[in-house]
Amino acid sequence: MQKDVLTLTSVAKPGRAVRLLVRLLRLLYGSGLRFGLGAMVVPLARRLRVLRGLCLTMDNGRSLVLDLSEPQNLPYLFYGRVPYELGEERVVRALVRAGEHVVDVGANVGWYSTMLAELVGLNGRVYAFEPNTDLVRSLTLTALEYPSLRVIAAAVGEA
Repeated sequence: MQKDVLTLTSVAKPGRAVRLLVRLLRLLYGSGLRFGLGAMVVPLARRLRVLRGLCLTMDNGRSLVLDLSEPQNLPYLFYGRVPYELGEERVVRALVRAGEHVVDVGANVGWYSTMLAELVGLNGRVYAFEPNTDLVRSLTLTALEYPSLRVIAAAVGEA
């Protein structure tokens, strides 16, 4: 199935109906009614274009553009965060300073890239490398909100 191409000049914030859907899904997931939610969301997103480039605000206030037709993006939808990476976040926050240049290898949808962009500020740079073209699409749209974030569609490895 070929995905629709979204413009890279702007990302529309979700409308009221989509915000209510997201709130309902997070509420259901948080209440323990988890079985089958992902199996419902992924096919729905494959049919509704708005769910394949959805700009969501995470619990920490950062914005990520997510393609909900990709199952690996569902934790961001359901949790609004990455609950199992709190320790890593603390380490990154302790090490990175304003004005620095940092690299995020395997940036995925930009969880760490956006955090790094906030930490380095406008005088720093974040170079986010991601080889998966579907993820690059979402990450590039997310980067529109973060001026210090540069997305590079490439893998990083030893030659």
